[in-house]
Amino acid sequence: MDLITGIADVCRLRGIRAGAITSCIASLRRASLFVVVPLGNKTGGGYSDPRHLTEPVEVVGGQGTIGEEQNGETCVHLHAALSDSQGHAHGGHLIPGTCPVLITSEIVILPLEGIRLVRTFDADADMPVLKPTAMD
Repeated sequence: MDLITGIADVCRLRGIRAGAITSCIASLRRASLFVVVPLGNKTGGGYSDPRHLTEPVEVVGGQGTIGEEQNGETCVHLHAALSDSQGHAHGGHLIPGTCPVLITSEIVILPLEGIRLVRTFDADADMPVLKPTAMD
């Protein structure tokens, strides 16, 4: 099971539409992630091309948010610090569908009541971001 897909599945099953991932530890078969890089855009930065870690890694810490895409699909935004077999550290924004769990994962999710987090385009950031919106 992919780590992010699994988190999204649990959120759908439990009816969590907005939440905070306060703790995440896991072992992964491999992982792909984005890191922040300088860019010649109006914000001066953005995300890199995907970086692929092709061997098992340990998630030594992760935090994130749970919200919705504009079409209502569950959105999991997870950043993590990873350690490879040599003890080298890696970190960034984990890419959904690229992080299969190896042995186990432990995630703490705090549901947020009375608020929606919806990924919408932000002109200042020049990219889609999770924004709080009023409940329907």
